[in-house]
Amino acid sequence: MTSYKKYELSRMFDEETADKMLRWRNSDSVRKYCRQLDFITPADHCHYMNRMEIDSSQRMYVLNYNGTAIGICGFTSIDTTARRAEFSFYIAPEFQRRGHSVPGLTLLFDHGFDVLNLNRIWGEVFSFNHAANIFEKIGMEKEGVRKDFYFKNGRYVDATLYSIGAEKWRGLR
Repeated sequence: MTSYKKYELSRMFDEETADKMLRWRNSDSVRKYCRQLDFITPADHCHYMNRMEIDSSQRMYVLNYNGTAIGICGFTSIDTTARRAEFSFYIAPEFQRRGHSVPGLTLLFDHGFDVLNLNRIWGEVFSFNHAANIFEKIGMEKEGVRKDFYFKNGRYVDATLYSIGAEKWRGLR
């Protein structure tokens, strides 16, 4: 098992981190890969942060590296009966392309399978997003393509679905 001791997940969203999160989500290098169409307003972000505290169908975390917040990740659409969830993951613009995705996703998926007791983790990615390579690198399998599923940047784009089950994940680890 590879160790990523310099990385940790935190549920502590202090005001400074919440402000960073809003700035990160509205940055071009993050927003272009998210399903959101418009910029997130401070009021919408505040509403989201409040809802996140009470919504049991999601668990979001700050991804820290050496004690510095470098991204946001977590699970949405958590189904405790079927033991599955969609993952959400992005690295802050100033920390992108520095090798944080694989250890960050590994830590998140370990948490999902070992702590949240999920059986399957899934996600989707726009056809133009290079992150698909990272998903395959950590062992996720391509399950299908939703053709012209989203309207982004003035055109319809495909969304590729990926997933991995607990048994396969543990076998890879």
